[in-house]
Amino acid sequence: MMTAGCFSAFAADELVIFNREYYAVKDLNSTDIWKLKELLISADKGAAKNAGVILGRHYVRQGELDRGYKLLKENLDDSYFDRFMRINAHLWVYDAALKSKDDDIVKIEKEYLAKETLDDKADKAFRIYCSQEKLNIDSENVKACINRTVPDKKPESVFDLKPVVKAVPSVTAVAAVPVVVPSPSAPVVILPEAPKTAMAPRVAEEKPAVQPAEPAPTPEIIPEPVKEQPVKQPAGTRGKVVVNVLNSFQNPEIVEAMLYTISRQKVSVELDFKGDKSYYDYVIDAGSATITSNGTTYSFAAGRKENMKKACELAVTMGAKLIVLGYSEGFKDTAAEIADSFKGTAQFMLFNIQEKDFQGRMREFKNKAGGQPLSYVISGTQEQVLKVLPFLKYYSPRPDKTVIVNAVDTVSKKYVTGEYGEFAKNTYVVTDLVVSESAAAETFAADFTKDFNKAPVISDFIGHDFIQFIEKNRNPSAGNEYLSSIKEVQKGSVKREAGAYRIIGGGKLTKMEN
Repeated sequence: MMTAGCFSAFAADELVIFNREYYAVKDLNSTDIWKLKELLISADKGAAKNAGVILGRHYVRQGELDRGYKLLKENLDDSYFDRFMRINAHLWVYDAALKSKDDDIVKIEKEYLAKETLDDKADKAFRIYCSQEKLNIDSENVKACINRTVPDKKPESVFDLKPVVKAVPSVTAVAAVPVVVPSPSAPVVILPEAPKTAMAPRVAEEKPAVQPAEPAPTPEIIPEPVKEQPVKQPAGTRGKVVVNVLNSFQNPEIVEAMLYTISRQKVSVELDFKGDKSYYDYVIDAGSATITSNGTTYSFAAGRKENMKKACELAVTMGAKLIVLGYSEGFKDTAAEIADSFKGTAQFMLFNIQEKDFQGRMREFKNKAGGQPLSYVISGTQEQVLKVLPFLKYYSPRPDKTVIVNAVDTVSKKYVTGEYGEFAKNTYVVTDLVVSESAAAETFAADFTKDFNKAPVISDFIGHDFIQFIEKNRNPSAGNEYLSSIKEVQKGSVKREAGAYRIIGGGKLTKMEN
């Protein structure tokens, strides 16, 4: 069934992806605040009301009492909250009223909270609130903490949640250290830039790291053509390997990652984009993700088509009869071909997941289903699939019977934890790369994200692997390990071990037998 708290209680023209509980308990950064402000004015009234109280609570905790209290009062509407958010909202209004000395509201909210049954959701809300306010909790009477009658002995040990308010003292304590001085002002600087990034910006102290990384690659990696270069020596015997890069505009991520890897590893590789030299050690076609050496071409391309087909096969094997197949730009014909291959086994409905009104298409499919359970295979990059993932069960007439098997080029922690974790739980994914399976891939992803303020996609890992291929050809013991799940490279053949996984929650995946 649809998880409570993920969507508004009432239908809207456009439902908005929004995990209430995730934002209700986390330390909001500048990007979170920007997103919540966007939700506050969205057409989805439920999302707007939830965002309003979460923002209100944030401002109260940051010392902007009047601003926060106003938002809380304006957006308090139980009809739009699930159980957990409803208890939170009333606790937050009570707290703001108490701090504002608004005795009438304090009395109303205290009476309201006293009448609420202390179930799991309420217990969690009370414990989180009292921990954030540094109030001791009586395990036999959790609600009593809001009376503020129990002396605060050791508030840090009340509830092991690491609440956000504890981060503020720790920063203040070391504010005298020069390295930390920029942190308090960073959110003001980052906030206007948030809409331009591909992912949530890193915390403020990581921002300066981007500055030295940007100017370095260009002068080091793309020097002027070396006219005096010998033209008849075999690959790898000269001081610098020269690579002719074709169709760079078709896959700029590959080129970006190659330049980044050359700079990081300080390898002697020159990428030439002009094609006017008389000799090249390698030719890389960024568009097709191939590299040619000594007349032999190796394809490093991701298996988007193969993974899409494998995901459909898995969905059918699991009993799916009516399948919505979502594809990204450039894969319409591939999707149609795959759907046609399952004629007589399952019925397919196709749509482009990058359409602006993709929710309209999904409502259309739900109506056509006529009460039958809809299953889904969504294919694309992680960011493309995550945009659609939260709506899949919502737009199925029988969410309890819905089978979801997505084909995703790269799966990182973002897919299986945090805001998207509950939507991914108990679904399946076919992918070329699970980043968490490789320590080297995790390190590369972390460094790349820090330096570029966006997560790497499969093309970035392939760009890295092109450089490793060149280095290993120069010296078999040189180069780092491949990151894009490449298990074997033989003459003219690159074997990548794509896999199917079940996501079991808590950020854990179980690999299925091939």
